[in-house]
Amino acid sequence: MPIVQAGNLNTTALVVPDLYVQIVPPQNLVLNGVPTNVVGVVGSATWGPVNQPVIVSTMADYARAFGPIQARRFDMGTQVATAVQQGAQSFRCVRVTDGSEMAATYAISYANGAYPVLLTARYAGSLGNSVGITLGAGSAAGTWRLTLGIAGQVAESFDNLAAPTPQAFWQNLVNAVNQGVGALRGPSQLCVASLGQATGTAPTPLSGQALLNGSDGSAGVSAQTLVGQDGLPRQGMYALRGQSCSLMLLADADDPATWTAQAGFAVQEGLYAMLNVLLGTLAAMATNVVGYWVGSSAGSARKDARLAQRTE
Repeated sequence: MPIVQAGNLNTTALVVPDLYVQIVPPQNLVLNGVPTNVVGVVGSATWGPVNQPVIVSTMADYARAFGPIQARRFDMGTQVATAVQQGAQSFRCVRVTDGSEMAATYAISYANGAYPVLLTARYAGSLGNSVGITLGAGSAAGTWRLTLGIAGQVAESFDNLAAPTPQAFWQNLVNAVNQGVGALRGPSQLCVASLGQATGTAPTPLSGQALLNGSDGSAGVSAQTLVGQDGLPRQGMYALRGQSCSLMLLADADDPATWTAQAGFAVQEGLYAMLNVLLGTLAAMATNVVGYWVGSSAGSARKDARLAQRTE
């Protein structure tokens, strides 16, 4: 019974019946790392895409993507800020609304119900009302410059817009906002532009103006809204599916009726769901909810008593 190292025996040349043993060395397998610090957060905001996960690392990232923190229930920014203060640095944020949100708009050179160009905020939300508009002379002679900006962020400047005729100028402005100007100035991340009826109106300087009538659609948001639906497209919590989250938090979703859905989703995705309760109700719920599970083991009376004391 010959024993050889794997690869040192020519098995095709063997003619004598026997038992041949080849020693196969162990392989060094590399295990891919799995992140355990990704937090999925669902809540309302004043800006940003709806029911789409957005990667956020800092509060500055959050402000650019979803606007400032709001002092209201179900606010997503409050949850992210709290987690950042505890050291979290990787988030998947999903904005939800009640369906009544509106994008802010501004009609340039509006007169008698007509306008040459309509600017519409890229996302629905009240932050769109802060988008300032300036239209003035461009760097080159005979051209114009459109500037869009929000306080605290770098302004978007679309320079050297040619104006051979009023119609050509408004078309150039729309193309600049939607497609960018050259290789260095891409499409606007704040607005989209569309032509109106009065494209024959000559351009005039514009300053100190801002978009109007944007709304968040947050008044009707509830805990059930944050849970959402698992259809296509996915809504609310289910937009976090496949995002490799290790933790999940639905902002201020303290309705116990949603806990079963949250727990089921957590089991499917292999993540830890952090449930919410109203302030002052944990002690009363301890015996009914947590105490029931503890009471199934030996010494349940003593454990229930200790649990109640700790939660009061």
